[in-house]
Amino acid sequence: MTVQLYDDEYEDYFILPTFPKDIDSLDYKTAITIKPKIEEALSKLTDTQQYVLHLAYYEGYTIDEISNKLNVPLETVRNKIMTSMLNLKDFLNGE
Repeated sequence: MTVQLYDDEYEDYFILPTFPKDIDSLDYKTAITIKPKIEEALSKLTDTQQYVLHLAYYEGYTIDEISNKLNVPLETVRNKIMTSMLNLKDFLNGE
């Protein structure tokens, strides 16, 4: 049985992305090659953007938990995560 943790389209898209079935896993050599680019892109984010991504993706906090922890509205957390992900995408694409 699959439990739906998020109830809106935003969270499904940005928090729990689905990967295509034909995606190739990164081998070690490829991962090491792209690591500097990813680290550079992350370093270009603001401290707040880095922190909310850290809480969501590395610490495993839900948006509700981040909202409570930071004492900010739920929608603010959603917007920060969305903005952070869009900025990361732009930085990684060289824009």
